[in-house]
Amino acid sequence: MTTTTSTPLKVGRYVVDVAHTEVGFVARHLVGTKVRGRFTEFSGAFTVAENPEESTLEAEVKTASIIRTRPCATTTCAQTIFSMPRRTLR
Repeated sequence: MTTTTSTPLKVGRYVVDVAHTEVGFVARHLVGTKVRGRFTEFSGAFTVAENPEESTLEAEVKTASIIRTRPCATTTCAQTIFSMPRRTLR
């Protein structure tokens, strides 16, 4: 029999360690072809609140820092998806 215990996160703000984090994606294109990639410039932080429902997450990705494992089939593919200089999630 195995017993698992977990330690809850302490209340506070935590910043993403970009040296030990990767932001990547897999997208299906047309007939099921998968386009994979990652971003090299990003940041993020999350806040753990006393009430878990009040916890927050912030993330920002600089879309120009994209690295794809294979180029898009058309140049409009990348231009359409990544036309903005950055995306912010809150």
